[in-house]
Parts: sequence; C-alpha cells; structure tokens
Amino acid sequence: MSTRHPMYWRWDSMRKRCNNPANKDYAHYGAKGITLCERWAKFENFILDMGAPPSKKHTVDRIDNSKGYSPENCRWATQETQIRNQARYGKCRQGHVYEDGSFRWTHNGKARARRCLICLKNKNHPPDTRKGIEL
Repeated sequence: MSTRHPMYWRWDSMRKRCNNPANKDYAHYGAKGITLCERWAKFENFILDMGAPPSKKHTVDRIDNSKGYSPENCRWATQETQIRNQARYGKCRQGHVYEDGSFRWTHNGKARARRCLICLKNKNHPPDTRKGIEL
C-alpha cells in the first residue's frame, strides 16, 4: 500500500506521536508511554485490523487512554465520543477522577477548561488547563 491510501496519513501521524521525540505531540504520547503495537508498525496490518472509518468525522480513539494503540484498545469514534472518553479518564490536579457529572466546563478567556466539582466545592484549585486537558 502506498502513501496515497486515504488512511496512510492518519496512521503515520499516530506512529510519529508515539515514536518520534521530535514530533510536536510526542510529549503527550510517546513520552508518557503510549505505544504503537508491534503489529501496527506495518500500515497494512493497521488497515486489516481497523478497516475503513464509518465516516470522515471518525478518527482512531483509544478506549483506555492509559494504554497504547492496538487492535484491542482502538476503535473509530467521533470527536464527541472522544471528548467523553477523555473526560472519563482524566484527573484534576488534586487527583479526583473526571467522571460523568463530576466536572463542568468553564472558559478562562483562551480555552475551555474542566473544573472538578469536588474541588470547586472545597475551593482549593483553579481550572485545569494543562496541555492535553484543554479543548
């Protein structure tokens, strides 16, 4: 398969995020231990395992964000689904897990940020705007 395949660039971006320290997103993936499974080192295997996305709005989503890219942990998902998935697995600076109903979105003038409702009640820290948390 060639670089002309419509999925090649998605796969290549995923691979570089995990393996290339010079990649702008490496700090949020490879540096945190997010890996690309050995099987998916070959583009052909990625296509065989994932197939085509249901629509142009679907991208690769890791079901468990603490694990890497593999057939067992990946699916095609819309941005909306991925945001819900991110929210479910994120934590505030105090370590409280962001679960449905345990946070709210606020706007700090530059980006949307999650606010932990437990911390808001205790008033013990500002909005969480760390990289990877902003939307």
